[in-house]
Amino acid sequence: MGKFFRITCRDGFLDYALNEDLMETEKLLDGIYVIRTSLTSEEMSAVECVRGYKALSNEERGFRIMKSLFVSIRPFSHRKDTRIRAHMLLCSLSLYVIWHLKQAWAPLTFSDTDLAAKAERSPVATAGKSDSARRKASTRRTGDGHPVKTYMGIKRALGMAVMTRYLPDDRGRLRLKEGLYVAPKLSAEQRRIMAMLDTIRIKPSVTH
Repeated sequence: MGKFFRITCRDGFLDYALNEDLMETEKLLDGIYVIRTSLTSEEMSAVECVRGYKALSNEERGFRIMKSLFVSIRPFSHRKDTRIRAHMLLCSLSLYVIWHLKQAWAPLTFSDTDLAAKAERSPVATAGKSDSARRKASTRRTGDGHPVKTYMGIKRALGMAVMTRYLPDDRGRLRLKEGLYVAPKLSAEQRRIMAMLDTIRIKPSVTH
């Protein structure tokens, strides 16, 4: 706040006054964020700079996901560097898998899947939804007429599909020491959810 005052101080005298000119200049920037980058305009445009800044919310969301019921990674108190790195690797891998799952299941949820509308949207304008996303939110139905789900709802739906294990009884029936595993019979909804995973395409990393 000191920059808004003109202060005159000398022996036995103290005077101050508001810097009206500076206050008027600051009013022009009230509620406005100024984003700066060390890159040139050829390396990164103003639009890319703003979108890159807003993309930081993805990292913040990642930490929330790790602490949520979607991953349920509880805090660990590691002491050795190798264990700390291993823990961070597992956390990163879990976020990587979740990112692919969310991309694949986006049509089943309230997510806006109109990529063309997102690309044309101004990064500094008020965030909005495409027509398809608003229609999905109002009808609570996907484009093919199925009920829209949340990601936790998808997780609960798949949680009903379990592998059944039959163990031999005291008389040794089944004649299998490890038991017999029977694959679950998926419902139509579960098959539709699993079919969406076929759209996942992971590019292999190239090492030199």
